[in-house]
Amino acid sequence: MTSDAIEFGTARRLAQRLPFYYGWVIVYISFLGVFLMGATTYWGLQVFVKPMHDDTGWSHASVIAGLFARFVSGAIASFFVGRVADQKFGARNLMLIGTAIDAIALSSLRFIDSPLQFVLLYGVLGGIGNSGLRLVQASLIPKWFVFKRGSAVAMATMGGGVSALLMVPLITLMIAQLGWRDAWLALAIIMVVLTLPCLPLTVRA
Repeated sequence: MTSDAIEFGTARRLAQRLPFYYGWVIVYISFLGVFLMGATTYWGLQVFVKPMHDDTGWSHASVIAGLFARFVSGAIASFFVGRVADQKFGARNLMLIGTAIDAIALSSLRFIDSPLQFVLLYGVLGGIGNSGLRLVQASLIPKWFVFKRGSAVAMATMGGGVSALLMVPLITLMIAQLGWRDAWLALAIIMVVLTLPCLPLTVRA
């Protein structure tokens, strides 16, 4: 697809200057979404479990329950908002609203004082927000790629592995320097800082 087919200002101007197909920008955005999901869900929580247990006495199972709630909440939310991703501004709106909700949920964790609050904020509310990032990859890459779709999806999925490589030591360092409560806040800030510049570039083919 040529840059003339892109209707949005910032994305259109970038596409006219790029020496490669704009779809690879979408792959990068999808990669970033998977990267952040790994940092806040799969890999990140594992680093938080022990410090949270040592500080509060909550069982490991009660913290992991938040992860289960996050998966369930995200799956249910995806079912209801999936059709939004097919709209003209759908992917961008999902990314914006989802990031805002998840960032609010993560930053609020510095104030919690019970496992139930953790499950509700990290699990339920955070899962709803996290579904926005998950749907960006699923909805945009198929629109931009046909012949190289498998390669594009594979490259985006690599974000999870890179997240494990980079974010686990970074989160460990943040917890050591800031404590687990402020480390959640720092993680929320990282999510917002990395996501916001991508919003004007998130367009459908």
